Amino acid sequence: MAIDIDGLAVLRAIAATPRIFPDAATEINGFVRKFVCGQIKQAMINLERLQDVYRAIGGEAFVLILDGQADSASAALVKKLDKDNPELKTASPGWCRKRLADLASGAGEPCRKPPVVPKRELKGKRPTLTQEQKELATALKAKTVNVETARGLWRETGEASFTLVLAGLTEKQTRDLAKKLDKDNPDLMSAPMDQVRQRIAVLASGTAEPVFKNILESKAMAARRTKTSKAR
Repeated sequence: MAIDIDGLAVLRAIAATPRIFPDAATEINGFVRKFVCGQIKQAMINLERLQDVYRAIGGEAFVLILDGQADSASAALVKKLDKDNPELKTASPGWCRKRLADLASGAGEPCRKPPVVPKRELKGKRPTLTQEQKELATALKAKTVNVETARGLWRETGEASFTLVLAGLTEKQTRDLAKKLDKDNPDLMSAPMDQVRQRIAVLASGTAEPVFKNILESKAMAARRTKTSKAR
């Protein structure tokens, strides 16, 4: 003799007879939201488990459940699963939920640790640049430089050379470059120079994306990146 009910069987029976249990859908939906949120708590979650939950319940249900999750819970999950993402400091609740959905579906991957940009050398102590590094400095000062060309230069010269040359640019040259790569970012012109150089580095490395005024511009940028990746 059973010592407890078969909860799943009872729930299936209730769901199959809405005429008898007209309020069941609301109660079941509430239970599901609470249960799934409990399964993806910060203390017990990792990326593999998050993706397992996503596959098990489906993308649509997953996104709807995230929409009902507390802002603090979504932020805590992103900080654990994508701790090196440079966008976290200023991320909105909506951005956190979108990022979690991308990580869970596999559309996005956790960011690599951002490169460390050395502070500008004191006057009179600048290192001697190689010919390749001099050409890189010229390219970064060009009027036509943009995110795509900066990422190409990063790949060609490597992190060490790029950050070394970046640290050697004057303040005006650095801010002009940042404006070209991230023209819609309202914080760049007033940010300390170390933060401006760091922002340039994460954009060039592909760790972060520029701030966009509208979604059409963002989609156009993504399309160009996809086309470039396929060409490579």
